[in-house]
Amino acid sequence: MRDLTEPKVASSLVFGEIGTRSEALWDLRAISLLNIDGSSKRLALSIDIWEKDESGLNKWVESGLFGNDIITNDAGELSLSSNGKLITEDANDDINESQSYPLNSGVGRSVLHGDVIFYLNGNHIYTGQWDNWSQAQDPF
Repeated sequence: MRDLTEPKVASSLVFGEIGTRSEALWDLRAISLLNIDGSSKRLALSIDIWEKDESGLNKWVESGLFGNDIITNDAGELSLSSNGKLITEDANDDINESQSYPLNSGVGRSVLHGDVIFYLNGNHIYTGQWDNWSQAQDPF
């Protein structure tokens, strides 16, 4: 922050709608931050996404680890952008009946190590690559 008397929002991202929450709001251990170099950082947050359905009711949609890039340009201005997501639970996972809430909410921890992502959710550990979230490995 350049001027403590006049704070400004440099950049923002919105995840989901009313009801969306992250454990990072009350537990700093749920935040993973990795300094890449002087102008680039990586931020990972475990988030439960809620959205309105067709009837206007808020319903849980998915939960997982959401990755974000924090970039400082040459002028010293910050930008925040979404890099990818590793979904560990989805409301439609069960073919017999959809889930109405995440089973492992509030127990997500991640470690960023270079380009590798480790994510502990419930009793499962997921691994993946920062630049290829879609290829994350199933839990082991």
